[in-house]
Amino acid sequence: MTTQPCECRDQRLIQRIRSALNGHEDLSPFATTLLVSVENAAIILQGHLPSDRLRSALEPVVRQAGVLDKIENRVRVIERDSAAVT
Repeated sequence: MTTQPCECRDQRLIQRIRSALNGHEDLSPFATTLLVSVENAAIILQGHLPSDRLRSALEPVVRQAGVLDKIENRVRVIERDSAAVT
């Protein structure tokens, strides 16, 4: 019963992060493919992006959403050309 306020707070934080990702010009096309979760008071970002530039843009966007805690950026860069099957 005492975890419910934490879960609600985590969900609100995830919503703020998702809104920030959706509002970012370069990241918005990929926002739905990125997983955002909270583990042990850290924000965990997972998924794939097509460039290092986009991956590097994640943390500042998450900080703009009000996250002051630890951010673990586990997003991998997979360039579209190398991921294509010919």
